[in-house]
Amino acid sequence: MQNRILIIGPISDTLGGTGVAGVARHIEGLAQNLQTEGQKITIWYHKQNKSLHTDEGIKIIGDTYLQKGIKIIKGIVYLLYKQNNFIKEYPIARKLTIAYQYIALQKVLKKNDFTIIHIHSLNSYIGNTLQLLKREGFKLPKIIYTDHGFWQNPHLRNCKNNVYYKNIKYNTESADAVIYISEYAKQQLVEYCFWNKRFKKIPNPVLTKNPKNGEEYNTPQNIKTFLDDNPNKKMIFFNGYTESIERKKLDILLTAIESNSDLQKNVILIAICNNKGTNYIKKNHWSFPILALEKQPFNVIRAIYNECYCLVNPSLSESFGLVYIEALQHGKPIIGFKRVINEFKTNFGMDIGYGFTHSGDVQKDKEKLASLIVKLLSNNYSSQSIISKARNLSWDRQIFNFLELYKS
Repeated sequence: MQNRILIIGPISDTLGGTGVAGVARHIEGLAQNLQTEGQKITIWYHKQNKSLHTDEGIKIIGDTYLQKGIKIIKGIVYLLYKQNNFIKEYPIARKLTIAYQYIALQKVLKKNDFTIIHIHSLNSYIGNTLQLLKREGFKLPKIIYTDHGFWQNPHLRNCKNNVYYKNIKYNTESADAVIYISEYAKQQLVEYCFWNKRFKKIPNPVLTKNPKNGEEYNTPQNIKTFLDDNPNKKMIFFNGYTESIERKKLDILLTAIESNSDLQKNVILIAICNNKGTNYIKKNHWSFPILALEKQPFNVIRAIYNECYCLVNPSLSESFGLVYIEALQHGKPIIGFKRVINEFKTNFGMDIGYGFTHSGDVQKDKEKLASLIVKLLSNNYSSQSIISKARNLSWDRQIFNFLELYKS
């Protein structure tokens, strides 16, 4: 059976969008593999600025800034006229987003007879928009959400009765199905009282296109120069562009390496981080070589995975750890958020690195992390064994779980 699926979420640079982070990569893999399996795929996202068709036949829908502005104005006027409680229900920022979505999605839904709408993120405002459209008489298809870590929304933290909490509660209760991606995610869903019988676990597959035999990774010149200037040193990779300091804890990694004389002499660090991370690196003195990079296209990220010895992302929290799977699919060991790392170890049945938990004591945490890095660098990991186990989370093995859910 061919489904006509509308995927809502960030669009990767490969598909003509601007996203390079985990959710955009996940949607890219989902869309491409569904298309390969004979499904008809359309992707829409409120930040997309152009419409196009990909080489695989995937339809991308977007609006120019002018079109968005016009639709926002039309949406506000229309909703003020039709929905008496529109002003009361939502704060101003959400009001503008929903106003645009309301007009844009009307047009998309009228032109296409979708059988499934698959929304990526329980934090999405789309549920509010669909609720308004339903009131207007729109017949909606099956609604499915994938949760990519709702509890990491900073507005939601430590507050279970605000507008963000109510939004997620509505999304979970109105959906036909909700995909969660790890046992840690399930624990969060239960603790926030979102859990219900419509939840289904599908681990996040990851899109990793390794070069074919005879091809080489296209390593940019600045990275080649950095590696050539520091021969015989093991390269640590930090891949944490979002909340580099606040949640991914680049600062702890840097101070851990700086606190250990052996690490100072024997390692180099490449860090993909945001402005806060870059500024933190620049304003402090470090005794080891560091290359800080902004957001990078996926081919560059793959090249860094190929060159590094290990990935170290000592996060306070992760939903599933797509960057962990990316590293493992390149055969690299990892240090990361303990709950997720332990789940990987259980699923893989082998040693893939170490889990790290923050104690709140900065001095103890950096010493503990430094000791784990030293242990990791001294171990001999089998890259081929890690790659073999990581294949279980590849798209060609996981796509059938999505197809089965769409059928049910």
